[in-house]
Amino acid sequence: MVLREMSGNDPMGVVETVTLADFEEHALYILKLARSALMYLTFSMQKEEVAGIRRAMALLLV
Repeated sequence: MVLREMSGNDPMGVVETVTLADFEEHALYILKLARSALMYLTFSMQKEEVAGIRRAMALLLV
């Protein structure tokens, strides 16, 4: 697999070759990071929603 970066003044760009196995490994790593980030966000939002409901209930009970 050949990856080409077309930034810079060189009309051919910068070429880097990687094996398909390396590419798949890096892609899987990025997918795992994204999944972890989404899970963290979901759990954080749930925690904040529960805290907000508890604060609202405490105000109603006073």
